Amino acid sequence: MIGEVAAGMAHEIRNPLASLSGSMQILKEELSLQGDNAYLMEIALREMDRLNTTITEFLTYARPNPPQKKLMDLNDLLIDTINLLKNSDVYRNADIHAQTEFKEETLLLSVDPHQISQVFWNLSMNAVQAMPDGGVLTISSRMSGVKSGNEVSKSREWAEIIFKDTGQGINEGILEKIFVPFFTTKEAGSGLGLSIVHRIIEEHDGRIYVKSKPGKGAQFTIYLPME
Repeated sequence: MIGEVAAGMAHEIRNPLASLSGSMQILKEELSLQGDNAYLMEIALREMDRLNTTITEFLTYARPNPPQKKLMDLNDLLIDTINLLKNSDVYRNADIHAQTEFKEETLLLSVDPHQISQVFWNLSMNAVQAMPDGGVLTISSRMSGVKSGNEVSKSREWAEIIFKDTGQGINEGILEKIFVPFFTTKEAGSGLGLSIVHRIIEEHDGRIYVKSKPGKGAQFTIYLPME
């Protein structure tokens, strides 16, 4: 109930926000702003974009749609994600190399392709942002059984997808908080990207684990059940 109320409030905020943003874009084009006034307009527009992104992510988290599952090749979805990543400004402006390691040629699974693609995108962007000085992002996939230390049922077959980066890593005291909504260590982050990832994986009856050490990069491992 609280989630529904919160989602409703976020929706009501987004509507006037869109009107404000559109009006300010028109004013920017029609007014000859200079100096501090032009700078203030840019700040206002940028902050409205950031707020709109936060509200959109919050709605995704607070009021998720049930997965619309289809039989998909997870490797194809991962390749699509990497292609999008390599064409993004954040990737082109960084000294980062993204690579894949697929044990199976195809990895067919019944998933919601849009939601799982969002998971892959969020984890890819998280990895890129963790490597401001450059590095390597390795995305691997395979059929898997049970890994030691992970609470994955031995009676099921699982698809395992790993996002491993060589970035700054995560402090031990933060690891247990990274999936908590609105928790972030990034100056411009909403703190919802990894929360959405966790929510979608749970909706698919899957599991996600993370291990990391400061300065040694991070590894996110996803298990999705084979049906």
